[in-house]
Amino acid sequence: VDVIDAIDDIDDPSPATPEAPATPEAPATPESGDGPDAGEPAAPALSGPPTGFRSDSLLLRRNFRAALDRIPTTDGVRIEMIRVAPEQVNAILRGRDGGRIIVLVGSDGSLQRITSGGSRISSDRTAPFSSVNTAAPYRAARSAAGRSRLPASSVNYLLYNFAGSRAWNVYLKNGDFYQADARGRITRRFSTG
Repeated sequence: VDVIDAIDDIDDPSPATPEAPATPEAPATPESGDGPDAGEPAAPALSGPPTGFRSDSLLLRRNFRAALDRIPTTDGVRIEMIRVAPEQVNAILRGRDGGRIIVLVGSDGSLQRITSGGSRISSDRTAPFSSVNTAAPYRAARSAAGRSRLPASSVNYLLYNFAGSRAWNVYLKNGDFYQADARGRITRRFSTG
């Protein structure tokens, strides 16, 4: 069975019911423990695309986890790369046959899938979905913005590449970027100025 055909046979889960708007809280504080959403601020829902740590931002662990859950997976599909922005998660997947599957999940729950052929790549350049720490994007984004003394809205996107070191790169709108480990802990800063 072709992986692409198997994915086409999977029913997409129905979109999550919208949550009631959260009430504003104090700015984010350091995480206290490793609970499911430890340290994540509750932010008011606003119109327009999400930025920073707004309640609908995909940088928040609960929303990032929900976006990953929307990505159809079958036996043999592995992640090659993930790009996380407040408004969208892009994932490049590899099927068992080596075919590339690009999945886009919007903060509104929308799902787009693009498939293309491809050559088989080494399994050390991909990883199973279970290897993604869903707290890492929030942790890395919060730390990078804080270290640059910028608001959370300054976070442009994060990129997690499974080739090599498996590090998160956090890109800020001012051109600076940080590297973080797989858990989202900052390990290095790169500055444009």
